Amino acid sequence: MIIGNVVKEVLSYKRGQLQQKLSSPEAFVNSTFGQALQNETIKDMKATTQLSKVEEGQKVVGETSVKNAEPLQVAQQEFTRRFADPNSTGKDTWELTGKYNIQSIRSSNEGKYADVIQQVSDTYGIPKTLIQKMIEVESDFNPNTVSSAGAMGLMQLMPANVKEQGINNPFSPAESIEGGVKELTGYLKKYNGDLVLALAAYNAGPGNVKKYGGVPPFQETKNYIKKILNIDVSK
Repeated sequence: MIIGNVVKEVLSYKRGQLQQKLSSPEAFVNSTFGQALQNETIKDMKATTQLSKVEEGQKVVGETSVKNAEPLQVAQQEFTRRFADPNSTGKDTWELTGKYNIQSIRSSNEGKYADVIQQVSDTYGIPKTLIQKMIEVESDFNPNTVSSAGAMGLMQLMPANVKEQGINNPFSPAESIEGGVKELTGYLKKYNGDLVLALAAYNAGPGNVKKYGGVPPFQETKNYIKKILNIDVSK
């Protein structure tokens, strides 16, 4: 236990040094690693462009695509991937983390599908903590989960939702996470940022939310909201 804590502290310190040294994409792109990354990226772009033109029967002339390369953009993506704060809550369009007590996931699930969750959080403005907790409650991060009702994948999407969201493979972590978050986003818009109602709709369907004028009196739905937000909707 003590050794583990010491290792964590050392890694945290080293990470802090790197973040301070490479405190911005501009600094990163000018670093030794950043320069090497740009060189490799440009080589790849040259090879891809030439291969594409050869396949099309065109003569390879010049290196226009290389001139149009944007090394800073490449560095920004790599900088974010390598040094983004893992404790960041991601984008939060509806300020949900300030309004609700989103529960933490178990330590054993930390880091799972982190890249996908970060990307989806940035795209739809849903905090990472909420996405993570929903996945844990829905499937415990098992992408092959199928419920007795037929819900599939990490976000337990029903066949109708899979079709509606245009998902090709509901067992694909990336497709499932984006599909589930996209669905939740629609409910947040529908209920003006009310996360309790949005989660109720996600679990029991918007038809039942409308029918009962709020959270449906289903024990499963009540438990679902309790696990994610620690709110007792029975009161």
